[in-house]
Amino acid sequence: MAKQKTTAVTSDGLGSALANNFALARYKRSQGRVTRQLTAASLSLIVLFGVYTLYQKLLTGFPSEDGWERLPVVVAASMTVVGLWATFRIIHWPRFADFLISVEAEMDKVTWSDWAELKRSTAVVLFAMVFLTLVLFVFDVFWQRVFTSTGVLF
Repeated sequence: MAKQKTTAVTSDGLGSALANNFALARYKRSQGRVTRQLTAASLSLIVLFGVYTLYQKLLTGFPSEDGWERLPVVVAASMTVVGLWATFRIIHWPRFADFLISVEAEMDKVTWSDWAELKRSTAVVLFAMVFLTLVLFVFDVFWQRVFTSTGVLF
């Protein structure tokens, strides 16, 4: 996997940070696409649910007269735009994008089980959980009777 060239960062700090925040460039756009798309979808859902909750709170908090009826919509729309833009920039932030690219590369190396092995493993786990539940229940009943008969518990 060859590294792609990125834009040079200037030394003026704040100016370059602002320029990077408002850039439309996509960092290594052909690498790690699935992981980045799923991460973007998850972050977008978080933003949308948060904005919806904020919108509901603002609807109940402001009176419908005196020109305040548009405020919840304006705030919700503004927060949606800012949140989705932040999601876009986070996905294309070089350090985070490189992390997501490496996650997808590692996931491609994973050997996934077939359905027969998955069913057997699930059956073993369920049996072990039921067995351990019964053993703990029997221990609990036994010690409850011992402590009740000795007067430690009432």
